[in-house]
Amino acid sequence: MRTSPARPLLAVGLSLAGAVAALAAVVGTPAQADVRITLPPIGWNHGTGQPGTTTPAPACDPRQHGYQAQGSPGVTPAAGALVVTWKHMRDPDVTAYRVAAVPKRLRTGAQPAVRWTTVKPPSSCYATMKVTIRGLDRKAPYDVWLDVVVKRTTPGVGGTRDLNLGRSGVVWTR
Repeated sequence: MRTSPARPLLAVGLSLAGAVAALAAVVGTPAQADVRITLPPIGWNHGTGQPGTTTPAPACDPRQHGYQAQGSPGVTPAAGALVVTWKHMRDPDVTAYRVAAVPKRLRTGAQPAVRWTTVKPPSSCYATMKVTIRGLDRKAPYDVWLDVVVKRTTPGVGGTRDLNLGRSGVVWTR
């Protein structure tokens, strides 16, 4: 019995093999016929978004391979401070980095506001970024958050967006 083209997937169920076999029965070709899936090309500017005003060298431009999270930032404890390091890869869409040390001690009542430290990106292609967050409690646990601020990618919409690059996990100050 031949069913209409709109119903073979429903007749067989949700399995892909069953759907291909049902479609082949409707079309009249064997189930192993040339089934090819063509993926659309992904352009070079589908990383952080639209092209920037400057064009870095191809090996330097993260827009050619997509924006990637950096993983955990490196954190070195100090007396009442944390030294945070991470890798910077030149990207014209990056406007700043934001780093915060979030207290991990349990407190009742209102929680302290998260204090962000803003760091401007360098003009070099690759660099190791470093910032010291001071004024923290001694011998206290903190979680370091690292964010990147990039230009908005939606056409016709200005401004920036904040993306999380990574978190350190709990680190104790000295």
